[in-house]
Amino acid sequence: MHDVQKQQAISLSDEFLHDLVQELDHEHIVGITLGGSYARGTATEYSDVDLACFWREGVKPPLKRFLYRQNRLISIKMTSVTEIRQMLKRPQSAMLFASGSHRLLLDKDGSVARLLAEIEAFRWEDLELEVNAQVSLWMMLKAEDVQKVLREFQQENAPGLALVITHLVAELTLLTALCHRTLITSDSTYYRQIQEAAGLDSAWTRAHRISTGLAAGPQGIAPLRARGIAVLHLYRETLVFARPVMQPEHLAIAEQVLRVVQSAAERLPFTEEEQRWLKNGM
Repeated sequence: MHDVQKQQAISLSDEFLHDLVQELDHEHIVGITLGGSYARGTATEYSDVDLACFWREGVKPPLKRFLYRQNRLISIKMTSVTEIRQMLKRPQSAMLFASGSHRLLLDKDGSVARLLAEIEAFRWEDLELEVNAQVSLWMMLKAEDVQKVLREFQQENAPGLALVITHLVAELTLLTALCHRTLITSDSTYYRQIQEAAGLDSAWTRAHRISTGLAAGPQGIAPLRARGIAVLHLYRETLVFARPVMQPEHLAIAEQVLRVVQSAAERLPFTEEEQRWLKNGM
């Protein structure tokens, strides 16, 4: 195997950025920003160049587009100041957007600079009610996916189990991020940031690492089945974080589905080792 060395961050020349702005600018554009790894100073040779083109209010922005320039992938989000302001009012999109770095490349009327100042001033406290409501509702809704995991175990349907694990892990990761009011820096740091928020040695993180395939389950349990059992533990551990903000009717469903999981340990085709792990936890 070849030795893999960490590569120094790559930057973009002012000339390169100037040429991009000149290429993309037209009468309907009010501003352009650079985001992502190039704005953070962490880009590598395979990083794409994230640009946001802000369109005038009243003009519907077109779909996202991509270009290659100087062998770099240019990712261009077509948006507006109003659209980004609306994103900052929604917990899920705010979590992914508010912590990003943004370099102002073009600002014809000052509106984009004002928007960047609003992003910089973002506070979770302003979305407290929305965050708590989303966590409560979605913890209840994910009870259905927990039962789907049990169903796929019962039917010994490996493809179905793999699919529902993927969906459930994604939602529980997001909900845990919201419970801890985590602002995500990038896709590359997403899992790490949330594991740190939950506690690197916590039961939640141990379940998360196994359910995502980052770590192996107990010896003697096949990898996919280990991920399936781990995601059931992940739901339980996510409920620990979510319980204080959940509405009683939502919490009742979440707690009932955990009782169903416990009773399933002896009713479904689990080995003795799998039964012990499912019943006794991480």
